[in-house]
Amino acid sequence: MIKYLLLCFPLFYLINYGFSQTTTISGVVLNEQNEQIPFATIVEKGKKNGVVTDLKGNYNIKLIDTTNAILVFSFSPKKQ
Repeated sequence: MIKYLLLCFPLFYLINYGFSQTTTISGVVLNEQNEQIPFATIVEKGKKNGVVTDLKGNYNIKLIDTTNAILVFSFSPKKQ
C-alpha cells in the first residue's frame, strides 16, 4: 500500500502542476496620440477574466487559457 501511495504522489503533483500554470500579461494602453488611457477594460475573450487599467493606463492580467488567449480592449470616453 505504501509503495502504491509513493508511486501515486508524483503523479498527483504533476497533474496539479500542469493545471496550475498561469501566464501574466502586462502593458500600457495608449491611444493614437500615444497618450495613456486610464480605466480602459481588458477582458480575456470567452472567459470571466478581466481587469481595468490604472490612472497611467497600466494593466496586469492573469490568463486562464494560456494557449489560445485573445484579449479584448475597450474604452468609453467620457462626454464633455
